[in-house]
This record gives sequence, structure tokens and C-alpha cells, in this order.
Amino acid sequence: MARPISIVREAPVQQPDQDLEALAVAVAEHRPAIEEILRLLQGLHERGLLAMLIGAVEQFDRVTEVVVTLLNRPENVHSLQNGLALLSLLSRLDPHALAALVEAVSGAAQAAAAQLEEEHTLGVIGWMRLLRQPEVNRGLQLLFGMLQELGTVSSKEERVGHNGEG
Repeated sequence: MARPISIVREAPVQQPDQDLEALAVAVAEHRPAIEEILRLLQGLHERGLLAMLIGAVEQFDRVTEVVVTLLNRPENVHSLQNGLALLSLLSRLDPHALAALVEAVSGAAQAAAAQLEEEHTLGVIGWMRLLRQPEVNRGLQLLFGMLQELGTVSSKEERVGHNGEG
């Protein structure tokens, strides 16, 4: 059987003055960080984001339910899968090569837009002149290289798909 407790020890209670003093020391030690946090809070408040975050936290269960409902829609599931596939693709690419490709595509899009505004057709001689230009030749080599790689990958996938079906 349990014995009754005979000695009761009271926990030491700090005085409010000690609490304030300890808080003042902590504020003094971390002043730069606290000032940055206050600037961040002010910025969030001025833009209305602080009220939005507070509302989201207060209604967390409802917000979570809406988000999960939206994410469970088939089109959103596919969007997420596609987004992850794109992230995977981007992680495999050399950043310098991707930047160069983006720059080239941007320039090509601008040139194509300018060409669409001109209303003239190219004849056979015009095509021949274009094909002799080094820039056009490099562009065609790039496109044919991409087409060749796409064909190679497509061929491999077809063989795997046919082997898996039979």
C-alpha cells in the first residue's frame, strides 16, 4: 500500500523583478535579431499578410481541409506530378547550358515574331540562301540533334512497352 506524502516542497518562485531583469538581458543580447523580426512583422502588417497569416492559423483545420480537397482533384494531382517531373528535369540540366538555351529560345521567339510581321514568302533561292547562313545551319543541327535524341528515347520506350505487354 502507498505511504502518504509527509513532506511537501514548494518550488522556488521567481520574483517579477527577476523575470523582467532576465528578459531585459535576453533582449540586450539578441537586439539585432529582435529588430529584424520587428521590421519583418511591420512589413507583413503593412501589406496585410500578417492578418492573413493569423486568419490561416486560427482557421487551420478548415484551410487544411480546403487545400487537401483541391489537391485531391485529378487535374491538380496531374499538375503536381508534372511540376515534380519538371523539377526533376531542371535538376538534371547544367545551369550554364540551360541559361544559354533560354537565351537562344528568347532571341528566336523575338526573331520569329518579327518575321511574322513581314508579309513576304521565300522562294527556293531564298531557302537556299538561308541554309548557307552559319546561324541557320547551327540551328538546324540543334533541332536535328534534339529530334534524333527524342526518336532514340521514343524507340527505347516502345521496346520496353512491347516487352512489358507480351
